[in-house]
Amino acid sequence: LTFNEGYNTLASSLENSVGDYKESYNVKCINFYDFILKNNITKINLLKVDCEGAEYKIFDSIPDEYFSTIDKIHVEFHFNDGEKVKKLINKLETNGFDWWFEKERGMLSDIGLIFAKKKSL
Repeated sequence: LTFNEGYNTLASSLENSVGDYKESYNVKCINFYDFILKNNITKINLLKVDCEGAEYKIFDSIPDEYFSTIDKIHVEFHFNDGEKVKKLINKLETNGFDWWFEKERGMLSDIGLIFAKKKSL
């Protein structure tokens, strides 16, 4: 994928919608689910996702049945248009998670945190 290196670490991203970059270059990537399989990961107590806009693609790549192996999730979302976060939340709800936004953030926030916990915990 093309990685856009920003002038500071907060602006670096795989997404090109953040603006001004000092450099862009191709990087070798593996999707999250393939990484889990390759490394025989069968249980995740806490999944922390902070990937500057790629969180939506990551969650789309995880098959629903694999969410049963994850206890808690903290995901920072970016570039939200209202629909992106709604889709992410639907995936969490479909897979048995209670969730909440960080204080003072919501469905229409451009950036924020979602905390999720398996309902059975």
